[in-house]
Amino acid sequence: MKEVAVISRFFRRLFKRHTPLAPVLVDEDSIPPSHNTDRDFFFRLQSALKETEFFLKPDCSRQDLMTLIGVNKNQITRIIRNYGGFTNVSSYVNSLRLDYAIDLMKRHPEKKMKEIAVESGFESFQNFNRVFKKHFSDTPYHYFRTIFS
Repeated sequence: MKEVAVISRFFRRLFKRHTPLAPVLVDEDSIPPSHNTDRDFFFRLQSALKETEFFLKPDCSRQDLMTLIGVNKNQITRIIRNYGGFTNVSSYVNSLRLDYAIDLMKRHPEKKMKEIAVESGFESFQNFNRVFKKHFSDTPYHYFRTIFS
């Protein structure tokens, strides 16, 4: 059976424009048995965040994620680094927000970028723009026009 995992940063950079930042399918057997607990926590985190859309809260913090799945600060960082390929919690949360923003762009092309930024959980359009440029090397507006036109 396949489970959802987050693509590594290497592949995300390699396939920037055509690969989603968050989930991809991996074979459950490809993860060593010694990491089952952390893996289970990661999949529990992924499921909880998808179900609750908690990452859309602008003030979503590491503490909130720790409470959500019942781990300490060292565990949450290790889990996100090892299974998500992100160096810190905010990078992981921002990647989920960017995936959500791109989905909003597809479903609602009439929306303004500022609306998409706010609905995606970013505190400001400037922050959304900065994070978007960092991940895609392009502005949200230009990306939208290039990819979805």
